[in-house]
Amino acid sequence: MKLKSQNNFKFNIVSIIWFNLIVNIFNLGLINLSATAQSNPSNSLETPLEDPLIPPPNIQRDLSAFEIRRIEQEIVRINQQATTELNLGNQELAFQLWFREIKLQRALGRKSEVIALGRIGNIAWEQNRGTELREIAQRLIAIEEAAATEDNFNNDFLDAIALSYQQIKYLDRAVSIYQITLQEARQQNDLVREKNNLEQLGKLYFARFDYLSAASIYEELLTLVKNDLATKENDPLLEPYLINLVEIYHYLNEPESAIRNQQQLIDQYLTEGKISAIPRLKIAVGNNYQNLQQSQLASQYYQEAYTLAQSLRQVAVAADALTELGRLYQQNNQPELAIAIYLQLINLEQKSNNFYGLINAYDNLGNLYLAIEAYPQALASFEAGLAVAESLDYRTNYFVDKIQQLQ
Repeated sequence: MKLKSQNNFKFNIVSIIWFNLIVNIFNLGLINLSATAQSNPSNSLETPLEDPLIPPPNIQRDLSAFEIRRIEQEIVRINQQATTELNLGNQELAFQLWFREIKLQRALGRKSEVIALGRIGNIAWEQNRGTELREIAQRLIAIEEAAATEDNFNNDFLDAIALSYQQIKYLDRAVSIYQITLQEARQQNDLVREKNNLEQLGKLYFARFDYLSAASIYEELLTLVKNDLATKENDPLLEPYLINLVEIYHYLNEPESAIRNQQQLIDQYLTEGKISAIPRLKIAVGNNYQNLQQSQLASQYYQEAYTLAQSLRQVAVAADALTELGRLYQQNNQPELAIAIYLQLINLEQKSNNFYGLINAYDNLGNLYLAIEAYPQALASFEAGLAVAESLDYRTNYFVDKIQQLQ
């Protein structure tokens, strides 16, 4: 049964790699890879391996321990020199050195070369070196293709090449590898590796703005963690998974799903004793209920956020909760309730010396009085706002215009 699983794994890997060879990958507008790695013979990384530290190509033998040590020492020296040259602005020389390092890494083995390609490719991407990045990508694909042809795969090698694809921003290829290794982890009932692969896929889908796929992955991770909690008291991964899901559902404009995960996150914070994080989260829940036009629940969460923030002396959060509550009452044509909230907000901003917040509160209050034709109160609010605005030289013309309209 084990042999059958391994054979299926190799077949899937080979299939997905050959499929990848016909896919053009766009590197954030820098590169359009429109052919396989072998289609560019001018790629300096594809030329025969020749270096004074390496036996000639016609001598086929394993490197001695002394030769390996010399190569490793030279790699360290080259990398240091290349980094220095890059910092001095000598990019051409720096990448010439790094390309020699990549070839030396090839002598140490396929995995060593793959790791170096990812690290140096990431530098090329950061420095907008399109030619070098394209050649590095082509070399990575050639290595992947050769390994597929030879059925020479193992988990460490696949992890290394997937990471290198991430480093050079070839995310589609990394996703393809993790999808296959995820299947293998599940076949072998390797829960640790399954979770690691899901995490990588979640990050990659997020990076590609594929929020639907990311949501599916993080929901699955959440289920795995909750199953673990049956035997463990807590899992530190539960919180980041919930936070990611809340953000994903925000982008997907699915407030119901966001609320479901936010409420779980509130429960998690209560369990962990992270009470200080709850008021801000309750405001976010209120916002989602407001998006769903469930004003009563939105009001409830804003009020809970305000009360808890006050007890924790989180003045800024308490002010935000009152601001959201006041806007809610305004939008629902409840000016009297909104006025009461903004009067409360003004008192809070005065105590905390938040003058910019105070200016905005007076502005909102004045407009509310205008809406119900309470002109003397509106005038008084705008005059109070002007007094604070003048002390900061901020929005004074706005308040002057409002006052002149009422006089």
